[in-house]
Amino acid sequence: MMTNQIFRLENYDPDLEPEQLVGNITSLADYMSNRKSKSRIEDIKIVTSFLLKSEKLMATNRIATQLQLCKSLIYAFIATSPDLPFDNTCFPFLYRIFRLFSKLIASLSKGRELEHIQEIIKLLKLFNKYEIFSVAKDQSSIIEMFDSLITINNSDAVEILVKKLNNLDLIPLKLFHLIFDLISNDNSLVKIVLSNISHQKQLNIVQNIRSNVSGVNVYRIFEKMTKICNFSVNEIFSFVEFDIKNENEKIRMAAVTVLIKIFNEIEFSIEHWSKYEMIFDRSNDVNCKVRSRIVIFAFDTLQKMKKIPEEREEKSFLESCMTQMEGKIWEIAKNRITDKSNEVRLTVLTKIDELEIEEIKIDLKLLSLRLRDKSPDIRIKCLEIMMRLVETNPNNFVWLLLDLIQLFHTVKEISLFGFSVMIKKFSLIEIAEQIEEIEPLLSILKETNEFRELLPNYKNKEIQQKLSKFMDIKILMKAMKNVTKNFLTKALEWKNRLNIYKNLKAKMDQKNLILLLGFYQPIPIQMEEILHCENLEIVKKMAKIYARHLVLEIPELLSNLQPANLIILSSLQHHIIDIEQRTMILNGLISELSHNLLDKTNLLRTIACFLTENDSYILETINNYEFESFEQKLAFYSKCRDFNAIPFKIIDEIINYIFHNKCDFQTSKNFVENSLKIFTKIIYSENLKYLQNISKDFLLNIQQQFIKIAPTEIFKAFLVCSPKIYSFTTPQIFRCFGYLIQHKKSEVRRTIIQYLSDSLQQSETPIQFISYFALSATDPNEQNKNKAKEALESAIELRRSILGQIHLLKKTENNKQSYSNITPETASPYLINILAHHSDFDNDLPELATFSIYLHFFLIPLCSNQSNYPAVLDILFHLQFLDDIEDQYTNKMVKLCELASAILQKIGSGREWNLNSYDKFEYSTRYFKETPNKNRIKEILKQNNNGKEIKIPEKPRNPLRAGMKTPTRTRIYADTENEIPFHNRIRNTKNHFDFEYIDNEFQESSSPFFDNQIHPERFSKRSLSPTLIGSVIQTNKK
Repeated sequence: MMTNQIFRLENYDPDLEPEQLVGNITSLADYMSNRKSKSRIEDIKIVTSFLLKSEKLMATNRIATQLQLCKSLIYAFIATSPDLPFDNTCFPFLYRIFRLFSKLIASLSKGRELEHIQEIIKLLKLFNKYEIFSVAKDQSSIIEMFDSLITINNSDAVEILVKKLNNLDLIPLKLFHLIFDLISNDNSLVKIVLSNISHQKQLNIVQNIRSNVSGVNVYRIFEKMTKICNFSVNEIFSFVEFDIKNENEKIRMAAVTVLIKIFNEIEFSIEHWSKYEMIFDRSNDVNCKVRSRIVIFAFDTLQKMKKIPEEREEKSFLESCMTQMEGKIWEIAKNRITDKSNEVRLTVLTKIDELEIEEIKIDLKLLSLRLRDKSPDIRIKCLEIMMRLVETNPNNFVWLLLDLIQLFHTVKEISLFGFSVMIKKFSLIEIAEQIEEIEPLLSILKETNEFRELLPNYKNKEIQQKLSKFMDIKILMKAMKNVTKNFLTKALEWKNRLNIYKNLKAKMDQKNLILLLGFYQPIPIQMEEILHCENLEIVKKMAKIYARHLVLEIPELLSNLQPANLIILSSLQHHIIDIEQRTMILNGLISELSHNLLDKTNLLRTIACFLTENDSYILETINNYEFESFEQKLAFYSKCRDFNAIPFKIIDEIINYIFHNKCDFQTSKNFVENSLKIFTKIIYSENLKYLQNISKDFLLNIQQQFIKIAPTEIFKAFLVCSPKIYSFTTPQIFRCFGYLIQHKKSEVRRTIIQYLSDSLQQSETPIQFISYFALSATDPNEQNKNKAKEALESAIELRRSILGQIHLLKKTENNKQSYSNITPETASPYLINILAHHSDFDNDLPELATFSIYLHFFLIPLCSNQSNYPAVLDILFHLQFLDDIEDQYTNKMVKLCELASAILQKIGSGREWNLNSYDKFEYSTRYFKETPNKNRIKEILKQNNNGKEIKIPEKPRNPLRAGMKTPTRTRIYADTENEIPFHNRIRNTKNHFDFEYIDNEFQESSSPFFDNQIHPERFSKRSLSPTLIGSVIQTNKK
């Protein structure tokens, strides 16, 4: 095409055929790129202006047309430089140039039209060289060009963007959004661009993050910007400082996290002291994640401080600052090691574990408390640290190892590990002598000894059940599959245990591995050590545990009957030794009895342990033996495990001793304990032959004597044995023990209530015992009264639950037998009997205001369900037709029945009663009898038909308290009770002992005195299992 034709505007009409149009624009582009003179500038401007104004042409989507148009326009810029290649009317259309070029660049980034790639790159170089992009002033052009250029990995494209960003006075808002989006998506080219722009422009972009991005995304972008740009610590801190204390937890955590990362990447410097302090202050943040990260940062800073060269000019000042910094870090550790968050506590311990032993500067006693932590991971980590400390110098950490033993009942794996370490450093006797509370150590020895004996037979199903109490049986069985064949022998040798631990560590979790090796460890003592131990108390405890091993030492024990040997012999129970061994022991002991020993008490006690009713020769020897004192005689018979070997006449001797000597639990503790042991073995034994041969008055007299000197002890014994001796418990004895709940001493009442509460959690305890709780209604100690109320409700609920399941069994088994004698309602007559014989009854007439308190206290929980009202009313109604077994109390009984019925009518008013919910029951003929007074029955029926109303008295201001001292007006605290004298003392009658007789200086004793073979050490709750329900049914049938 000729030059004149090139400048004809009709050649660029967008309506021309596409091929013709492209050819014309190509001719223009070729001309523009090949021209060598400065001629025809005005013609170029005219053509260029025409092209810019042609919207349809500039908006073409054909790559070939776009390429030629861009080529023409770029060379037009070059040709007319430094002027612009268009007239002033084209400025509004200038954006079309950059949009066209952006489209062309976009096609390049997408990999299209690869045959034109070199031409496009050449144009890009020209675009950069002649800084054509600088002409762009409108935001849309800048953003479009940026968006297209940032997509191609080309140095000219990057340089173009860097120049443009540096030259912009004000970065458009949309461009900020584009840049931040690219940063968020980790665009590699934007990183190059931003790293090459001026530092001032970098700061400008950072300062605009908050105004363009919200929430934690601010710090996601900022963190990436810090990696792209070389900001100083002060510049970073000035940005983050605002948000370190932001109320928004997420933003605050993001700010702290970014700041910590930045500081972790630089060397420690005192110049940033104030900044470190601001970060450390966040160790009290409410967010546990923040606290945890601050702990990590603090300890990382501590490690950095160690790397500072010593030969610094400002050494003294530096050391002072570092000392303060170190103190601040350990203060954080001290506060956060007791943090409420498991994560934070574990972080502290993890970071401490990374330090060398000599670098740990936290209070070790405080650190050792984490051995009791509720989190197993924390306990294990703390244990690892403490064991490192122990290895350095075991003698300095005896206190720690002793503490570990004390943890056995709470964290067994920790305690067992500590014990296994300690037993390698010290002898068991040394440990036992140093430890304050020996019970956990004894538990360790008992359980490890039992586990050691059971494990070799772990394949046996019964043995597996026993092993399950030590650890999860499934885990144990799996572990035993992974051990070597000779594990059971090798694990009992200390030298092999470390290798076994390492081999099993990969096959099971650490806690269970410690449990396995902790329970299955070598016997920690040689039997000779026990024989030669001088501490007799320790010998006694160890001998009970290792009795089976000590059986082999019987000949040596008998060869020298020193106190320690006698204690060991007495620990050998009947089921451990055979008849031949028992005979050998008895003969050896009896032969020694004839020698002139200074103290024969221990020898006698040991003989008693093995004595049975079949040892006639030895029994005769003992009967002819002259005891040094009555107390020594009691000590002997109290140790007899076979109660049939105890002569019954000893009871008479005890009673005579009590009558002729002033006894109380404080001054005659041994006498009381030994007497009660004998008494409970003979009177409350499973063989009731003694009870059948003594009068009930004599039994009552014995019990009253013990009540005076040891009320709580005899009460506990009575409760334990009550199911066995029920038929021998007279109403007088029953009431005698019941009135103990109103003992004048608050601590006695509290103990009685606790024993009664525990006993009634067993279904075997007779139902009438729940009536005792009513007597606590006037207890001046609120704690006692509330405890009695809770125990009463619990006992009633337990029996109703059992009865509910029994009724289901009755339906399925077609069992028509009545179980009404174990229903709580049947206790009502026994309460009436107790109250009718109460010494305060006459003093409370005519209203019986105090006695209405007793009845309210008992009837409200008893009738918590509307179905219980008619049952109790029916009992009370028919009870009025009977006489008390002691006639003089019948009228009192009737008055109480009428009052109780009135109270029931009042508390049950407005409720719908279920009239078909109660099984009839038989009254006890030991408490009540049929009345011969027919007129009284007619009168009761007449009054009932006429609807006689009984007035319920108001609650008295000063209720009668039956010997319990009335508190003063001062506040009553949980464990104290201020009392003033009570003037209405209880009279000593046939059915009541005289409380005033008891020594005012009575002191409660908590020492156990019952033999475990006869009495359980404590009561425990029973689950409502089929076995329990079956036992109730069997008891009822009996």
